[in-house]
Amino acid sequence: MWHDYCFVERDSKTRAKNSMELLKPFIAMPPKSVKYAEPEEVKLEQIISHFSNLVDGSNIHSSEVLEKTEVEKALNLALLAMTEAEKRIERQQKRIKQLEKISVTDELTKLLNRRGFLSQLKSTLSSAKRHEIGGSLVILDLDGFKDINDRFGHTAGDKLLQEVSKCLKRKVRETDTVGRLGGDEFAIILAGLPSPMVSRRVDDIQSAIARLEFEWDGQKAFITASIGRYDYSGRENYTELIDQADLSMYDKKLKKNADKKLALNNEWK
Repeated sequence: MWHDYCFVERDSKTRAKNSMELLKPFIAMPPKSVKYAEPEEVKLEQIISHFSNLVDGSNIHSSEVLEKTEVEKALNLALLAMTEAEKRIERQQKRIKQLEKISVTDELTKLLNRRGFLSQLKSTLSSAKRHEIGGSLVILDLDGFKDINDRFGHTAGDKLLQEVSKCLKRKVRETDTVGRLGGDEFAIILAGLPSPMVSRRVDDIQSAIARLEFEWDGQKAFITASIGRYDYSGRENYTELIDQADLSMYDKKLKKNADKKLALNNEWK
């Protein structure tokens, strides 16, 4: 594949160079000797079709090509070379966009990775400050995820993360942003959503995760999540926002663990 690419690259450059060489003798010619077609009369597909055999080294003889004026031939060859160069640039630009998308996408869940999410968070905060419309940053961490990894293995853990990701996508708006910050920690940007609606959305997400039925090798497991949030106005620094949402999440996790211990102690009494 690399050999073919190099051959096409050299071939395209050679065509362009040959076309310019053909043009040189005619640069100083009087304008009246050249008849230029109006833009609407030029059909690129027809030009490429007519001269493709010549450029690709087909069986067209020199005497047949010379029936056209040298200027017309050179212009058409130059146009074809430029068209091929434009197509190559377009392919490269598409490849660059694909690589940029890969660089901000979590391979496992297909959500934004930490880098992509933070970039979107910065952009969201700038927009919130400019339009004076706040929102909320939600951070959630799965409870007991390590136990599932230990019990079923990391492949099962990866599958569970994928199921949680799908659940989160179903529970947010198309305008919301969901990302995986790392491990079993996820984050959501709820832009422009009033605080009471954020509270209902968080409760809905928490209930949906608790209802997930995860089955592996015929065994079922259930998962819950500790969810924290911090409402922003747009004047906050993004690191400050993440720290505050993290603190809120850990407070919920600590309270949940304390409640479990209290429940266990009551059972032993």
